[in-house]
Amino acid sequence: MSEWSFEDQLRKASYRVPDLIKPYLSEYELAIKAHNKLTGNPIDQITGNYPVNDDVEMVITNEPVEVLLKSAGRSWMMQSCERLDTTQECQHGPFGDIEQGAGIVLFHHIGENEPFARTMIRWCEKPDGERDIGIEPKMYPLPKGRGFDAVPLMDALVTVVEDAGFGCYDKCRTPYKVKGYSHMGEDEAAKPMNINVTYTQWWKNKRRYNP
Repeated sequence: MSEWSFEDQLRKASYRVPDLIKPYLSEYELAIKAHNKLTGNPIDQITGNYPVNDDVEMVITNEPVEVLLKSAGRSWMMQSCERLDTTQECQHGPFGDIEQGAGIVLFHHIGENEPFARTMIRWCEKPDGERDIGIEPKMYPLPKGRGFDAVPLMDALVTVVEDAGFGCYDKCRTPYKVKGYSHMGEDEAAKPMNINVTYTQWWKNKRRYNP
């Protein structure tokens, strides 16, 4: 597990979204401190860069600044309630994800720095207590604002998760509450925020496979 420096992560965030980060300095620092105390996070085993095809690269990371900016300053920001410049309840979601070591999965065109899509992954526990990885079933930007096919991108992520020996369960539940919005949580709550999320192998259900 990487231990992240708050000063370094703040410098990166301040460079990218200088005005948005100012109200959240204390919350950001506390989230990074909590993240650095985590142990046994299976997401740490799959972080890295993976080619999807000749044009697209997938980056899996749980670096705090990337999770913080999962929706802030992105092309899909107006589709998300976790973009920092909002008063909606789920604006604190990125900090909860940092605390719990959630991973963000970013898709870039090779040679370009700005991602054109993202989804989230979170560690969860199977009924026997073994930790595994839950995959959010939606990709941002959501279909209405999308100019690409998300299925091969999600296929690439599922392949990485399964090849690492994860993603094999009927149900896998977060033992912590997910502060932000979870599309997986839509099965459990009309307002899927600040809940324990139960992940399934939703990608095995072709009728539901619509990321």
